[in-house]
Amino acid sequence: MVLTLSTGMTRAQSQEDLDLAKAYFQNGEMDKAVTLYDKIFSRAPENTAIYGPYLNCLKTLKQFEKAEKLIRKEIKQFPLEPGFKFDLWRLYRETGQVKKEEAILKEIKKSVNKADHLLVEKTAKAFIENNLWDEAIAIYLKGNDLFNDPERYNYQIASIYGKQGKWEALYNLLIQVLGRDESRIQEVKNTVQTYLVESKTSNILKEKLYSEIQKRPSYIPFMDLLLWVYVQDQDFKNAVKYSIQFDKRLGQNGMIVLTIGDQAMQEKFYTEAISAYSYVMGLGKNQDYFYQAQMSLFDAQKQKLLSGRYSANDLNILRNLYLSTIQDYEKERRIYELIDINIDLAELYGEYLMKTDSAIQILEKVINTMPVETNQLLHCKVKLGDYYLIGDSPWEATLLYSQVDKAAPGAEIGEVAKFKNAKWSYYQGDFAWSQSQMDILKSSTSELIANDALNLTVFISENLGSGADSLANINSMKMYAKADLFSFQHQYAKALETYDSILVYYPDAPLADDILYAKANIWIKEQNFEKAIEALSEISLKYGEDIYGDDALYTKANLYDYTLKDEKKAMELYSDLFMKYPGSTYVVKAKKRYRQLRGDKLEEMKNE
Repeated sequence: MVLTLSTGMTRAQSQEDLDLAKAYFQNGEMDKAVTLYDKIFSRAPENTAIYGPYLNCLKTLKQFEKAEKLIRKEIKQFPLEPGFKFDLWRLYRETGQVKKEEAILKEIKKSVNKADHLLVEKTAKAFIENNLWDEAIAIYLKGNDLFNDPERYNYQIASIYGKQGKWEALYNLLIQVLGRDESRIQEVKNTVQTYLVESKTSNILKEKLYSEIQKRPSYIPFMDLLLWVYVQDQDFKNAVKYSIQFDKRLGQNGMIVLTIGDQAMQEKFYTEAISAYSYVMGLGKNQDYFYQAQMSLFDAQKQKLLSGRYSANDLNILRNLYLSTIQDYEKERRIYELIDINIDLAELYGEYLMKTDSAIQILEKVINTMPVETNQLLHCKVKLGDYYLIGDSPWEATLLYSQVDKAAPGAEIGEVAKFKNAKWSYYQGDFAWSQSQMDILKSSTSELIANDALNLTVFISENLGSGADSLANINSMKMYAKADLFSFQHQYAKALETYDSILVYYPDAPLADDILYAKANIWIKEQNFEKAIEALSEISLKYGEDIYGDDALYTKANLYDYTLKDEKKAMELYSDLFMKYPGSTYVVKAKKRYRQLRGDKLEEMKNE
């Protein structure tokens, strides 16, 4: 009993001393701290918790001999822990003992003398932590020899080459890895991804890959990696060019080219996508991917047209292309392609040609006479509801939205329909019911729907404010919702007139920035880009710190970039965005596009 009590008192005293030493250490009272650490360490030399602060105290007080003895005790106790040997190396370095510094490094290298993975990793990482890159590489290479595996630590070595900026060595190593084992293609891509920042980096890799492909023309992983690099750099012109070569070489009948075309579409490189799809179609109708390429080609042509300035005649040319293709599909009985192209044609009529009756007629034909699968049928009903609402038949619209919501509860298309029904109520000025539905949708599995629902409910709450019973608040919001409906229905003149009237009748309504942003979007749809930019600029100037600050800047940058083709101005705006709004959801896209416009593109490789 006495022994137990004594032991407990000793532990309590040790903890008390440790806490006091820590307090002295943190307050910079090193002389007092080191006295206590001396005492604690003499009682419990195995206590590694005090080693770090004890060593720092000794070095601060320039008690270097004592520090060396402390480190050597730890080395003796833990001979396989390289960290303690590096502490000794740093001590020698700090005290100018060059020969001892060199000797301990040799000792550390020599200690890696058996196939012990943990020892190799710890030692190499310790070298890396001390910025001794070449020594770390030497340890990994030694590990390769010890394990009789020339590639065991290649990725670790590659990582060091990347940190050193030794691109030649990095890519030589990765190509060597991929050349021996094609299953490691994704690992190689993951490693390369980190370093594809400067054009020269990519050019080095592509030149090396091109050389390897000449030596091994049928080795797919090298082709795969080369195309992947072109896509990462968004150099789709060359991506399409080489995809055609590789597709021919591997006898893929257009599949590789089609894939590159799809990737170009995702990144809005419509011209290059059209080139890819046209090539696949040129292989002939008897090829597997002809009709898939044809449908994608229509989409690319439409998106390219709508991304810039277009005329009614341009839209009519596209419509006639759809109509002639529909005739061909009907002759060939291409039923499923007919479904897709009719849905696209309905969108052209309903969204751009302002012929909602034609859009409704086409979709009703698809729904009632074609073998549409369930999910596609529900999508058609939602779009049909949109066209009824555009055509000023709101009750038919809400009926269709309700049908889809009921048919697919919890599914994304069901939630889309629920959102549209809630938005319909918002248009009617029934804000309470609209918000109750938006509250449900805020937990949607679809991030887009959840965000839209959150944005609308916050917008309603903020602009009705705490005085929801205020007639001015309610009426200004009802006018705004009515203007939104006019905009949705493409009645742009009415929408603009209504937006302008709000601040005339209700000058204190907190809707000025919302109105400007809504009007800017209308002017974009009307292709009045100058007025749109003027409104977006006003938002940046007057309301840059509010909710539309980053939206306005990103929208304006996109206009200069894709529509007005002013790359210099677009770059300036993208740069402003990620500098002014570092937390914006647009930052990643803005930085990516900025780097591309700046010239981080890759030079075209030499022709074969």
